[in-house]
Amino acid sequence: MLDDFRSATLHLVAAFAIGLASSHCIAETEANEEDPKTKDRIEQVLVIGNSESIAGSHDSIQTDELDQFDYSDLHQVLAVVPGVYVKEEDGYGLRPNIGIRGAAANRSSKVTLMEDGVLVAPAPYSAPSAYYVPNISRMSGVEVLKGPAAIQTGPHTIGGAVNLLTREVPNESLQEIDVSYGSNAFYKVQGAFGGPLGDSNVNVLLEGLSYGTEGFKELDTGEDTGFHRNDICLKLRWQPTNDDNQQLTVKFAFADEDSHETYLGLTDADFRAHPTRRYSASKLARFNSDHYNIHVNYGVAVENVLFNFKAYVNRFERDWNKLGSFFKGASLQAILTNPLEFPQEYALLVGTVDSMPIDSQTFKVTGADRTFDSNGVQGTATVTADWGAAQHLLTIAIRLHRDTVRRNSRPRGYLMTGGDLVWDGVERSLSGWRRARSDANAIYIADEISWGDFSFNAGVRVESIDGEYNDLLKQSNRENDQSVVSPGGGLVWQVNDTLALLAGVYKGFSPAGPGATDIDPERSLNFEAGLRLDQPNLQLEALRFQSNYDNLLGRCRVSDVRCEVGQSFNGGEVDISGLEFSANSWHDLVNGLRIESGLTYTYTQSAFLTSFLSSFSQWGSVEENDDLPYLPKHRAQLHLGLSHGAWEIDLALRQQAAMREEPGNGPVEQGLHADSVSTVDVTTSWQIREQTLVQLILGNLLNEQAIVAHRPLGARPNRPRWFSLRVRNRF
Repeated sequence: MLDDFRSATLHLVAAFAIGLASSHCIAETEANEEDPKTKDRIEQVLVIGNSESIAGSHDSIQTDELDQFDYSDLHQVLAVVPGVYVKEEDGYGLRPNIGIRGAAANRSSKVTLMEDGVLVAPAPYSAPSAYYVPNISRMSGVEVLKGPAAIQTGPHTIGGAVNLLTREVPNESLQEIDVSYGSNAFYKVQGAFGGPLGDSNVNVLLEGLSYGTEGFKELDTGEDTGFHRNDICLKLRWQPTNDDNQQLTVKFAFADEDSHETYLGLTDADFRAHPTRRYSASKLARFNSDHYNIHVNYGVAVENVLFNFKAYVNRFERDWNKLGSFFKGASLQAILTNPLEFPQEYALLVGTVDSMPIDSQTFKVTGADRTFDSNGVQGTATVTADWGAAQHLLTIAIRLHRDTVRRNSRPRGYLMTGGDLVWDGVERSLSGWRRARSDANAIYIADEISWGDFSFNAGVRVESIDGEYNDLLKQSNRENDQSVVSPGGGLVWQVNDTLALLAGVYKGFSPAGPGATDIDPERSLNFEAGLRLDQPNLQLEALRFQSNYDNLLGRCRVSDVRCEVGQSFNGGEVDISGLEFSANSWHDLVNGLRIESGLTYTYTQSAFLTSFLSSFSQWGSVEENDDLPYLPKHRAQLHLGLSHGAWEIDLALRQQAAMREEPGNGPVEQGLHADSVSTVDVTTSWQIREQTLVQLILGNLLNEQAIVAHRPLGARPNRPRWFSLRVRNRF
């Protein structure tokens, strides 16, 4: 099948190339080779694009917005984007759970994650759970694509895409040091150095980041519960002398992590008494990882045609040693949900009794060793032309991709002895030895037509995926192939200078896992419609969205019971709809005083359209019209800022309604649920001189404590009140 797809792709590329060549002849106007905007156009094609070339709704977060609170948690950064949901897990966002427009947030597995327009999840097709996401502290911006705009990226197009933008290589000398220190011995040290390399045509950027903390959770045995991360990136950019029409950028990056994070949470009663407690049984939790990547990026402008070519190599290695269960008996989730039914098991978890050397009292601590590889090449060509009274922006993009995952799991047994974990001395064999591979080829073609006050974009994404799953312990091998044609279109009517109306429709897709022969991929028909208002002191956007799923897809994680990691499940027909609203305003008051405000709000409703019984633990028994889990009906953020000269103060109030953690249709609080949570962050900064900034950040000022999730295993807290003092100096 892939051979047929490659052949069809080559014919399509050839036909498009002929069309590009012909467009030079029929275009009424050609791009000026001396156009000062050419360099900007080259830089824009190196990432997703600019707002004028994106069909559908989209949001961008600029460098100054990232600086405002200097968050190191991507969850907090994305709170300003309507239609985005997050599920907190560790309080620091080490492994973000991001969903868009109802797409499940678990490990961000239904969102296309990118860095500089390149797929960056460890294995986006074979194992999309994002156990690695680039550190947001090293980024200079974020793009979020929704609606028809999402089909150009793939593979997960129902919700959308998050594109993290790294800092550009500087044209002039850059020397910057940024240091922070705060609660629980939190530290963050980062530096950036770059500029031209002598008299050559090469510019360089070297960035380094190290941050960590002792952690806010308190282990009963007193050990560290924090983490340490390091990140280094080298970028080289070559551009010919006196030629702004082309540039080559090469990026080398390495990141590692050493954290003491666990899946084990608390009972609800223990949470209410001491929300930051950690049981003795979680003492051995340890996550270690290394991430390597090389990205090559070449862009060239030839008259009115822009070409961009990317090649990427990513490797992620991680080993998570964590408690998952006893060797026999009740699951930890059942014990923590109903500790009175399992008093002996609960006492073992908290370390108040000693284990007997039997399987039902022996803790199963598994070393989950994983290696992910993700490699590919992609190319994009865009041509601008005036044909008659209409202006066209034609785009063709092609990506050839392969990713693999290797999973090795080996359990060890530990006995609770005197409040500590002691190895039982038994050498055990591998419990899991699996391999998975996906080969994916995709092509995207679109035409954006501007005619008077109207702009219309029509595009289609065609993708073919071959997958293979190999269980080496069971000596079984399964293969599958999936293909999808995802058309989409958007229309914008510029009613007047300040008001625009927009609408869009497209087919969404999320692939099933490799080897899933009896599972359908996730497919949906998606709609959006709304308005944008852009006035001198006010920007406003209001949109309604709807996703009608032919089949919802669930995917097993390590914390789920009675399933294999990566296994997919059919959820049948589902409807998800909602409203997105965002508004930003700014006003200059007296004596140089400036006030800024912003409001983001998302309303979501959802429903399973069929009744069924699923072995997927997050669904279980589902009745028709049940709400989906982990979709809060209401999520909002209010921002207020006041500045004068060298100082600035900002406040962010975030609120998320209680949300279900299992399907249901009655009051949310009657079933398993995460609490409603409201937090207030405040920051004040002072630009001492042009080069030096001093900033104080107070997070969760009112010290709101809430259960943000009961998964993976038990009640989990948000981060309590914290502070950070930051000094940044540019030389």
